[in-house]
Amino acid sequence: LEWRRTHGDLLHTLAGQWVVLEHEEIIACGGDPLKVIEEARGKGIQVPYIFYVESSTEDGVTMGL
Repeated sequence: LEWRRTHGDLLHTLAGQWVVLEHEEIIACGGDPLKVIEEARGKGIQVPYIFYVESSTEDGVTMGL
């Protein structure tokens, strides 16, 4: 969660995408959550931490699960 809080500029570029994060590295991202999870598992991540980066709002980027 700290990474998400401190990397707002990068998250703006990922608006509308699903992101898998492992420690402080983006493992996979894209529009289809199943494909993003599959890609992360293909890279050896057994339980991917995935979240959705919603479109920008007036206050910044909103994230959901």
